[in-house]
Amino acid sequence: MDINHAISKTLVYSDIFDYPLTKAELWRYLITSNKVSKSEFEQNLKKHPQVEYYKGYFILKGKKTLIRKREEKIKTNQIKKTIALRAAKILSLVPGVVFVGISGSVSMQNADDNDDIDLIILTKKDVIFITRLFCALILNYKKMLRRRNSLSLKNKICLNLFIDKDYIFEISKQNLYTAHELAQVVPLFERKNSFESFLQRNNWVKKYLINSTVKSKVLLSKYNLVSQIFYPLLILINFPAKYLQLFLMRKVKTREILTDKILAFHPNDYQADILASYQKKLELLNL
Repeated sequence: MDINHAISKTLVYSDIFDYPLTKAELWRYLITSNKVSKSEFEQNLKKHPQVEYYKGYFILKGKKTLIRKREEKIKTNQIKKTIALRAAKILSLVPGVVFVGISGSVSMQNADDNDDIDLIILTKKDVIFITRLFCALILNYKKMLRRRNSLSLKNKICLNLFIDKDYIFEISKQNLYTAHELAQVVPLFERKNSFESFLQRNNWVKKYLINSTVKSKVLLSKYNLVSQIFYPLLILINFPAKYLQLFLMRKVKTREILTDKILAFHPNDYQADILASYQKKLELLNL
């Protein structure tokens, strides 16, 4: 693929979210499956006919107003990240948790003041339901959890994605949107390189974002002896925890995915709309 084409596609995708990119971000989220050298990338970026550079950000021509929007959100998103880190410290005590990361708009520092904070949690094998139950109970006790149908979302923790650490996304879910959501996760807590191993299993992400494996620093990391000791017990009580939660959710009508490997809670699933908008913008620009 032409490098200019890849740069344009990347900025078109970020434009859907009104989000200008730094050079490092543009490189990390470059939409291509072909290896590109940094020198070639930078040379093409300098002379790209559809790109403007202003105040440290790259944008499609005529989009300078987006830079002010991003700058206005910096403080808000730093506050949200601090809250997320506090939640991760608490969740790191849950035996079945092996990774906690920020996902969604906060991971890209693009959340609005009233937005909640999405977390992705990786669990040990065969304990996903009991792990979710413990996480929800603890954060609810701490008054940090976003409750279903709550009108108060600001800075609440949304536990919208639990995944078994050995899970590989099925073909139907392997697309640019999902790849980007995984690539932009901000690691907060990790045990035994669990997230890195998870990304290696899901290396299909590179078909969309070749540079997506750029490592982010994990802020918390520790071995938990309690986790090892109680793991067999967690497996035993995962079964009743599963059916308890499925029973409580039986009347919920949202686009949820509830399996033994992935629990995805998305009351508003924007994936189809975003991918459709992306294709439309590409067509308008003849890309």
